[in-house]
Amino acid sequence: MDRARIGRRLAALAIGLAAATAFTVQAAPAWKLDGEGFGPLRIGMDYRAARRASGTRIKPTPPPQGNPQCDQMLLPGHPGVSLMFVDGALQRIDIYRPGIRTTRGIAPGDPLRKLRRAYPRLIATDHKYAAGEHYLTAGPEHDRALRFETDKGKVKRIYGGRWQEVQLVEGCF
Repeated sequence: MDRARIGRRLAALAIGLAAATAFTVQAAPAWKLDGEGFGPLRIGMDYRAARRASGTRIKPTPPPQGNPQCDQMLLPGHPGVSLMFVDGALQRIDIYRPGIRTTRGIAPGDPLRKLRRAYPRLIATDHKYAAGEHYLTAGPEHDRALRFETDKGKVKRIYGGRWQEVQLVEGCF
């Protein structure tokens, strides 16, 4: 095969891969977080139901790193999202990247004034490690809540799910 023909085939392959990548990125769901879940993931689901709902390979972290009572992992295909399973059931979802939003439009990086407009009845508690920072919590409502961690006048991280797990500052630790 001559060089020109190889070059044309490589160019066609590159164009095809670029088109497939663009389609994949555009097809990714814009899931939103609230106290009940994230997109099709619902608080209370077990691993199998969460795997079916998300279309990803969610599975428990094996020992010795995994803890059967509490397991926290990244959500494949959704950078900036982690899941917390307690006793095998999804109990909390964390978002920590800009662009991933709650159902009321709040994302990490948003200013606190925008947060307070979207959630006017937040309960403030002092941050455990950062002086002058807070945890701002919406809820509990039916044992569900959203918690917003602040940093320098902005939302740093958002936790949504069951009231008890949303209160855990250090995740599963």
